[in-house]
Amino acid sequence: MPLNQSSSSQSRPPKHQFPIYSVFIAILSLTTGCDALDVVPGNSIFLNTSRVICFEFTGLTDGGSKTVTSSDSFDLGSFLQSEGFTKSEIQSAEASDITIRLRFPGQENLSVFDGVSIGVRAGATSRTVASSSSLGTGRSTSLSPNSTDIGSVLRAASFQGVLEVTGAASIQDEFLVEVEVNFTVEMEGI
Repeated sequence: MPLNQSSSSQSRPPKHQFPIYSVFIAILSLTTGCDALDVVPGNSIFLNTSRVICFEFTGLTDGGSKTVTSSDSFDLGSFLQSEGFTKSEIQSAEASDITIRLRFPGQENLSVFDGVSIGVRAGATSRTVASSSSLGTGRSTSLSPNSTDIGSVLRAASFQGVLEVTGAASIQDEFLVEVEVNFTVEMEGI
């Protein structure tokens, strides 16, 4: 055996050479497999939408209470459909932000109310989403929503807003109260 030749080199098995595209396919397979793990069945998806609900009524008495249902009905079906869902996939929902505005009479402010309660109703099902007995002296204010699940109301064919006011003064004017409600809707996941 010549001196420059080693006996161990003859006992090695032949090297296998993989084409570069095989390595690329292996990396692509691993990457695709990792992305699929990000979608875990059963996760919820949260959607946000808002509605402006108007309430019109005449007259207010000091200490008297008045309950008004919005003349408009609302349906989240088309919004949910545009997001790829149906109302039957609603798991739960809450009001996440509420602003109340007194639009008319123009010379008054929210201090004409000793208290307000805002809710949503579908048929016989009604849920209160916020109440306050401290509205301040401005023409609009934000209310803190409670954590009431209103999913059953939003799943209905349509729903209406409900406003209950308690008067702090006797006023026989026409009232227009606008309430903007932001909803967070939990949808059934993939």
